[in-house]
Amino acid sequence: MLRLAAFLTFCLATAACAQSLDTFEGSLTPWKAGLAPTYSDSSALEVQLTPEHAMEGKQALELKLDRNNQPRAIFLLERSLDLSQAPFLKFDVFNPDVADGVAIALSTGNSWEWFESEVQPVKTGQQTVAFDLTSDRFKAARSSWNIGTKVEGLNATQRIALLVFPKAGGSVYLDNLRLDQTGEMATATATAVQAVQTSPSAVAPEAPRTLAAGEPQPASILKLGTAQAKVLTPLELPIETDGVYSNPYDPEQADLWVTFTSASGKVLKIPAFYSLDIDPNTLQPGGTGHWKVRFTPPEAGNWTAQAGLRQGNIQSAPVQLTAAENPAAKGLVQINKTNPLYFQYSNGDFYLPTGLNVAWAGGTGQRTLDEYQRWFSRLSENGGNIARVWMPSWNLGIEWKDTGLGNYQNRQLQAYLLDQVFKLAEAKGIQLELALLNHGAFSANINPEWDDNPFNVKNGGMLKSPEEFATNAEARKFFKQRLRYIVARWGYSPNLFAWEWWNEVNWTPIDDTLLGPWIQEMTAYLKTLDPYNHLVSSSYGSASVGNTWTLPELDFVQEHDYSQRDVGRFLPPSFRQLSENTPGKPVMLSELGYSSAGTDDLPLSRDEIQFHNGLWAAPFSGFASTGMYWWWDNFIDPRNLWTHYKGVSDFFKGENLAVMAPSKVKTSDFFGALALGLQNDSRALVWVRNNIYDPGEAMKVYAEALRTGTYKEGWVFSPEPVKDLDVTVSGLKDGNYQVQFYDPQANQWLQTTSANSTGGVLTVKVSALVKDLAFKVIPQ
Repeated sequence: MLRLAAFLTFCLATAACAQSLDTFEGSLTPWKAGLAPTYSDSSALEVQLTPEHAMEGKQALELKLDRNNQPRAIFLLERSLDLSQAPFLKFDVFNPDVADGVAIALSTGNSWEWFESEVQPVKTGQQTVAFDLTSDRFKAARSSWNIGTKVEGLNATQRIALLVFPKAGGSVYLDNLRLDQTGEMATATATAVQAVQTSPSAVAPEAPRTLAAGEPQPASILKLGTAQAKVLTPLELPIETDGVYSNPYDPEQADLWVTFTSASGKVLKIPAFYSLDIDPNTLQPGGTGHWKVRFTPPEAGNWTAQAGLRQGNIQSAPVQLTAAENPAAKGLVQINKTNPLYFQYSNGDFYLPTGLNVAWAGGTGQRTLDEYQRWFSRLSENGGNIARVWMPSWNLGIEWKDTGLGNYQNRQLQAYLLDQVFKLAEAKGIQLELALLNHGAFSANINPEWDDNPFNVKNGGMLKSPEEFATNAEARKFFKQRLRYIVARWGYSPNLFAWEWWNEVNWTPIDDTLLGPWIQEMTAYLKTLDPYNHLVSSSYGSASVGNTWTLPELDFVQEHDYSQRDVGRFLPPSFRQLSENTPGKPVMLSELGYSSAGTDDLPLSRDEIQFHNGLWAAPFSGFASTGMYWWWDNFIDPRNLWTHYKGVSDFFKGENLAVMAPSKVKTSDFFGALALGLQNDSRALVWVRNNIYDPGEAMKVYAEALRTGTYKEGWVFSPEPVKDLDVTVSGLKDGNYQVQFYDPQANQWLQTTSANSTGGVLTVKVSALVKDLAFKVIPQ
């Protein structure tokens, strides 16, 4: 007999009463492994009852899982339950060093809405894990799958899912699933795992705040190390000092800089930083901390470096560096000198940002590194060259409730992980746009994290409300301190594309009247820290809602779009409007999704169509980047859609869009197909798309198949081809041209034909257009 949901009430010695949901003592279990294709991102294999590792009674539930490219293993119980009877859901786990962490997901109410918890880390051995069902640390479609919402409908729970995040293949054992009045956790063979207040990868090591033995003492000695140097190749120099500081992250205690002077007279003054050693094998703090400076020589030849400490006016002996030539290096990204609507490398090569958002990792510790390694490898292999990364509290942020303000000791693991993310990007040729502040940290309504923000007066800060962050002098001082540390540690990188002040600041109560002066003040301070003059921007939920884009402190404009509109039709006018409002600046489509509510699970993937079309339509509309899609962890990566980047990368390789402009290319069938072009008077690039190859139109085809009964298992969306299509390009010099065709679906070059421009008009014939097609028109 199944004992599930028997709700046998028992009281512990502590007088805390629990309700048993499953003791796993029966002969059968209703639990199932989440298997493909329904759960395409699951590495679960099977479940079975077993006497092995029973933690209460005679049996436990064995959860068998693989360690493959899927991020987690999903195990499910489908049963109507009332989980509102107690605040905590608890279970016992035996982990034979197979899992890094676990989470739960609950499907509730008549709509079976999913709510997913934060990940809790698990150690090797037996332990109890508890989840607070009353907290707001869940994510759901309503919160755009960001942490910050509460579970609704606990009294009508339809499904429980256990999410196991593996680090190896094998089995994890579950026992004694129960509701409890307390979140206290016990452990038999391993230390109890405390509830994580941030999200999966924000597990921070506990470390003492006093970083050196003995009482604080001023420095009397500075010694700067040396290293081999090469142009535009990062290097790190150690700095030795006898100074001891209660908080070496505070420049009021230790304001340490290194001045680099070239033989030609170029001077770069770079802030040094303090970092705690992290063991790369265990990702635990080890040893002591060290002072360092990171430097990327911008030119070849001899350099002199000298460290200086403001407190006591102490200087090191100068050291000599010789930077070797590096002709292969492209340099940093900057505004294009030929056309300020685009970007270039400092060596003059044109740069088209081609990539996506990978704002945070979904796991903890090593999983963060594993995920970024996988994402960056797949992006780079397919020609991608940019990723947008955040510094949020739950992943790579260095200052939060667990640190307090101004001391980053408890977040040195996160700083180390971001070090490795930069190294991965440098190795893969990927530029990073680093978002310093996410809106939720200063919002009490949208993805709210304000209750846990260290600037909040409730957590020892000085702010009674989020908008005071922009005006409070003490708050601005603490943020400048954080900014100094960030620039000192990561501003060295030639793969740092840009600093982004805010992600979607309009979701905070900080309006533009407060934001504008704040951006001006912070950017002026940033320029004193960053001698490489990296680009600077910010973002709103939609670029059209912001009034700060004309500020000279912001180098480029960013658009975010989840409007479900046809990108082939709305991006050209959208770019023209944004460009007219902010003349002389590049405009990037730095967030794109079909819907902000999440991706779909239909046989017809609206998101894949929007993703593909956004990659192509954005640059053809005048944007300085491809469309940078948002749903990286639950859509692009699990569905292995990385090859879409190869097509757009192959087609634009070697092209200099700075000498072209968007043009009006016409098709002979306005209702059947659209065409977008970039050209000058001697060269044209054209993208042609079947109008049915759009999410909205494709849904009509899908709905019609359902209505007429032609939809069957294995049905595939295939638009009716547009036949005998003429595509007309105007404005080319008269003469003979080659037309090189490219298939964006198969990522391959097709045939080359000839065409003539007569009276400035050239016509290209397309016999059958199924989805989309691209071609180049070049002089013969």
